[in-house]
Amino acid sequence: MSYVLNILCQYIHVGAEFKGRWLLWNISTSIPTQQELTMWKLHKWILTLLLICFGLSLLIPGIVEMFSLELVTSDTESISQTNQRRALHGMMAGLGLLSCMACFRLAQARVLVMGIGFTLVLVVTGRLYSLIIDGTPAKVTLFYLIIETLLALIFLLLPPTGTARRECVSD
Repeated sequence: MSYVLNILCQYIHVGAEFKGRWLLWNISTSIPTQQELTMWKLHKWILTLLLICFGLSLLIPGIVEMFSLELVTSDTESISQTNQRRALHGMMAGLGLLSCMACFRLAQARVLVMGIGFTLVLVVTGRLYSLIIDGTPAKVTLFYLIIETLLALIFLLLPPTGTARRECVSD
């Protein structure tokens, strides 16, 4: 178990220290390596553009649909189904927000960008399974499948070159 915790601690390390009555959260960052500093400008520009477009395409509709008053489409739909749909739109908005936030410190967001890529792999897998089981959808859905596949490949095969390895303090 401690091995797993040490591995997780390499990626996330939040130190908390008390100063008076305030709790300050210090998120440690590593000094940029030469590889981070020499990340190609085109690579950085492409990733930033794709992450912002992907993020906004999830964030804006997610928030709009989450707070929509017309979400209940039929009289037979239960409150639980409406609640689930609003929660899914909230998750969609959250993933969009994470995608946009990754752009601010792209070199340190390697794991986050790869996580978004793995999430897109699962979305593509779900679409392909639906294509096989449920039949061929509208052309717009096939277009989404192509775009999501390309984004997943880019985020997984060309993530930011920087690393955000964190030092762990072991007792």
